[in-house]
Parts: sequence; C-alpha cells; structure tokens
Amino acid sequence: MKKKIFAVSLVLCSAALLNFIFPMKNNADDEENITINEPIELNYKTKEEIYNIRKSYVEQSIFADSNYQPSEEVFGGIEDSKPWIALNDCVDYSTNYHANIEGPSMHSKSLINPSLPVMIDYPFYISTSPEDKYLCVQIPKIMVPLSAKYSKENKEVEITYRTLLQLRGGAYQFTAVNAKDFGYNYIYLDKSKSTYKVDFVTNDNLSTSVKDISDFIHLGNACRIEGGCNNWSRNREDFQFKPSSLAAGVATPSLYFKLWKTMPSSPQDEADLNVKINFNQINSY
Repeated sequence: MKKKIFAVSLVLCSAALLNFIFPMKNNADDEENITINEPIELNYKTKEEIYNIRKSYVEQSIFADSNYQPSEEVFGGIEDSKPWIALNDCVDYSTNYHANIEGPSMHSKSLINPSLPVMIDYPFYISTSPEDKYLCVQIPKIMVPLSAKYSKENKEVEITYRTLLQLRGGAYQFTAVNAKDFGYNYIYLDKSKSTYKVDFVTNDNLSTSVKDISDFIHLGNACRIEGGCNNWSRNREDFQFKPSSLAAGVATPSLYFKLWKTMPSSPQDEADLNVKINFNQINSY
C-alpha cells in the first residue's frame, strides 16, 4: 500500500514539475478585455488638444508606447477650432443642408478607441421620411461597439457590434484609421473565416484582394458649413458594403480581417494582426 501511495505521489510531483517548467496555456489569461469608450464632443478644440486626447487614450490601449506620436499622415489634416460632424449626422434636406455637429463627434469613435484597428462607419444619411428619421436615431447606436477583447497569443482583436440595419440606398464602410496610425497599411477580408455575408458595392473590394489603407482625418467641406468641419476621409467603394444575410445556424456571425504592415505576397500569408468583428443578433436597439 505504501508503495502505491509513493508511486502516486511521485507521478503528481512529476506532473507539477513539468507544469512549472512547461506551463499549460490558459486561454483566459491570454485574453485582455478592451474598454469601449463612448464618443465625446470635439467641436472647436485645437489640434494640440486633439493630439493630447489621442495620446492619453493610446497610453491605455493595447498599442501603448511611451514614444507614441499621432501619425501626421492620418491626423495631420486636423485644423484648430473647427466643428466636427456629429455621431448623429443625418441631413434633413427639406429644411437644412448642413450636417449635424451637435453632441458627440462621429470620428471621436476611432480617436478615443485606439485598440480597435477596424471599425464600421456610414456616410451622411438623408432624413426625408419617418422611416429615415427612425434610422437616424438607431444607426448611431450601431456605430459604437458593444465590447472587445485582445488575444496577444493569436494576434487578434475581437470586436462585437449590434446587428446592422438595412439601409435604403446607403452603405456602410469599413474604416481603419487606427490600423493606419499604428503602421498597418494593408487589409484583407478573409471570407473563408467569415460567417456573415455582406454585399460590396463594387466587385473589386477588400475581400477579392489585399487593399491599401488610406484613412485619414482632415478639414473637409462635406458638412456644408462655412469654413468646413474636421471629418474622416476617404470615401472608398471597395470598402463599402450592405449587410445581406446571416449564416444559417450561426448564433453570432462574424467577419475576419487580416492586417499587414508591409504588402504581403498573398492574402493567405500570416497576418501581423487579425481583427474579428462579431454581430450580436440578440441585443436590442
């Protein structure tokens, strides 16, 4: 009996020693929850103030770097003391040709959420009917993710949004301001790893080949306010899409993106960073 107890003890000690030398991977320990920061108002702030806001949020992000400076290619076009297009940017052409600037600024979404390399945006929405006005209220809620997490082991940021609403005539657009700012210059939507079906507005799009990322923020005239507004650009059809259908039997459909700092030889190359965007069908508006 003593020999059996000794043998069992020896096995347990050996297992503990092996686990100490070669620790088993705990996936839960690898995952880091990312705080989703609600959009803020940026109207009439100076460029220096905007940069300081950006740097303060980067310090708390997965890309934290004591030497970080906002990319001039991405943020250099911001001008002092200008309005910013609001998160609810519907334009009622029957009474007002100007975009809304009141309240939280649309592109503060990216500015204060640097851990989210790829996000979803939408163009100006024209409010001319009760249905359109309903969408004006609901769409801004979609633009802010519900949650996100980061796996260093998998080099993957996972972001969860509400399910997208269908738009009449309009289209959503993938934006990658944060990816570009941190040196990720190329993107590809890997359909083989995606379970959410979207219809791109053009046949040549980021799911057919690797595309360059050209997002930036500058002073533009799209708001139709004299002197212009600081807003995001560029308008790219190869990044624009409409939600089509969900994969049958998939509780949380997703889209899977691959990001590279330098142009890969093939879309199948291992990515420098992966981004998985989930869509929560259960969450209400």
